[in-house]
Amino acid sequence: MPDTNSMQLPDLNNTKRFTLNKPAGSADAALLAALIDKEVATGRRVAIFTADAFDAQRLIDELPFFSPHIR
Repeated sequence: MPDTNSMQLPDLNNTKRFTLNKPAGSADAALLAALIDKEVATGRRVAIFTADAFDAQRLIDELPFFSPHIR
């Protein structure tokens, strides 16, 4: 699991859209895995939308590395 102490994770709510600039390499997958873990721990679901199919497939491949239970 990523070290969430060193990451600035956003506070999400159901009525607000949140975007970030894409970080380098697999850092986005690490950040998303930590965010998903945080939200799931509070009983919430997370949906991730990507700009294109390439990013979607890459995240599908990378997210389990950072948090194996994510699907």
